[in-house]
Amino acid sequence: MREALKRFWNNQKGVTLIELLAVVVILGIIAAIAAPSVMTNFDSAKTNSDAQTEAIIKDAVQRFALDNPIPEDGTIKIKVHLVDGGYLQDVPKQSSNNQYFTEVKITVNANGKIVFNGFKTANEKPTT
Repeated sequence: MREALKRFWNNQKGVTLIELLAVVVILGIIAAIAAPSVMTNFDSAKTNSDAQTEAIIKDAVQRFALDNPIPEDGTIKIKVHLVDGGYLQDVPKQSSNNQYFTEVKITVNANGKIVFNGFKTANEKPTT
């Protein structure tokens, strides 16, 4: 028995081309199945990240509005009002398109509640 195994292992010189080809085909099939689901997860993660970033900005705007008068035009500048005021650490950036949030438009309704009317973004990080 021992001699039979010894002869078997001594005759093995390496991997045949067919065996190598089979492994490559199997890996290709696995990659083709897994790639679409991974890419979908990336897009979903970016969308969720952007929604969370907007929620953080809205929270910062509400804290700002408690401590300061709201500008007449309802424009809250992210850098000037929120970052320099200590409500955010840095100017946030969108995950989906790599643009910086620069402004938030708000109004206050009759009940005194802040209504968010949209965000303005730019390619460059705002300095003022």
